[in-house]
Amino acid sequence: MDRPVLIGIGGSQSNIGKTTLAVSLLSYFTKHFINKQLTPGKSRKWGAIKYTGTSSLPTLITDKSILLEKGKDTWQMLKAGASDVVWIKSPRSKLKNVLPKALKRFSGFDGIIIEGNSAIEFLKPDIVIFIVGGDKKSWKSGTVRMISNADIILYEKRDVLPKTNLSTLSFQRNHSDKRENRKIIMAVNKRIDDEKLKKEMLKKAVNKKLSCSAARKIAEDLKIPYKKVGKTADDLGIRIKDCQIGCF
Repeated sequence: MDRPVLIGIGGSQSNIGKTTLAVSLLSYFTKHFINKQLTPGKSRKWGAIKYTGTSSLPTLITDKSILLEKGKDTWQMLKAGASDVVWIKSPRSKLKNVLPKALKRFSGFDGIIIEGNSAIEFLKPDIVIFIVGGDKKSWKSGTVRMISNADIILYEKRDVLPKTNLSTLSFQRNHSDKRENRKIIMAVNKRIDDEKLKKEMLKKAVNKKLSCSAARKIAEDLKIPYKKVGKTADDLGIRIKDCQIGCF
């Protein structure tokens, strides 16, 4: 991707585990994520944006002496491996003024974890993970809308979930299961790869058509099966033309 991968983490209510998940993802991706679009050997740099809603004037906090106060969410993110963290305290109505300033700090980064429902809605990340608690009475405003637009949903009770789109992945949360984070990470990696493939195909297609040789090169460059390229072409309404060897 030409810009950092944006991963948003939201939740139906406060204290539901957004920061815990953000820290787990940062710990993994700063060590293991390899962005094939980057120059070989380039170090992995991930950042994080923490949003806190407030009624006071918008503030963009970058001072490490504040961010590294022990116990703060921002402290946890930096300790997990984030190269930089920005803490935004702002009314929702002012976010459009401060979010672009925050994003400028992450130029050249591999990815950014964005925590906070309103920040997610403004930035529209590549992947949105939404954590759903079991008590609807405590849900924040806009929760149903966030659920319907999420790519990955972590839930406690399946019967409280509204209908979601067919491409949404849902996992029941089990806090005692150490394999849970690995399962989430695998799903996030798959989403990143899928988005990368879609963007590459749309970039190379002309008038919704893609030559067989171009399609094969995309598959080989991204190290994925030809069949996956063919299926993605069908999903995007792209016709692969002049295919003489039956790859697609």
